[in-house]
Amino acid sequence: MGVRSIEAWREALLALLPPGAMLNRQPGGVLVRLLEACGASMRAVERLAVSLVAQFDPLLADELLDDWERLYDLPDECLDAPVGKEQRRQRVNMRRLMLGDARPEYFRQMVIGLGYPDARIDEFRPFRATSKCTAAINQGGWRFAFRVNVVASANIVQATANSKCTAPLRAWGDPGLLCLLSRYKPAHTVVLVGYVDSL
Repeated sequence: MGVRSIEAWREALLALLPPGAMLNRQPGGVLVRLLEACGASMRAVERLAVSLVAQFDPLLADELLDDWERLYDLPDECLDAPVGKEQRRQRVNMRRLMLGDARPEYFRQMVIGLGYPDARIDEFRPFRATSKCTAAINQGGWRFAFRVNVVASANIVQATANSKCTAPLRAWGDPGLLCLLSRYKPAHTVVLVGYVDSL
């Protein structure tokens, strides 16, 4: 649906007037100019309505972005504050699509969405009589644990000459990643995050 022109609005408003010679419908007349001014206002309202319909999609939201964030309880305490409207839109869309799932692929896609494209999920299976001799034993609570492996170089912080004396020489990790995984994991499971050199 497009936005109608001022002339189209003027003609629609003229058509609503009662018939007769009493009203001056001549172009440039006072009545026609008044209806053109009303048509300009109607066009602005129509343009705003069309733009609001487009904002029903959070990826296109601009004026309704604050409402979308309030609806999905954003900004998220697990993640750093978003930079710019585009990142805010992406966070709203990510939260909207996170319905929850217990499959490893769900968590892999979540981690990929957070900027770790090479993520891998390891599930710990208990040792059985048919297991290989080199297989891990993984008894007890390990059957309810899974590990998300990401490349450590994605988030490494090196100490510099300006660092505090108590700062580690090298640190890696993403506390927001563990926070989000812990929020969406099944209640009976334990989630671990492994930082590796390569996958």
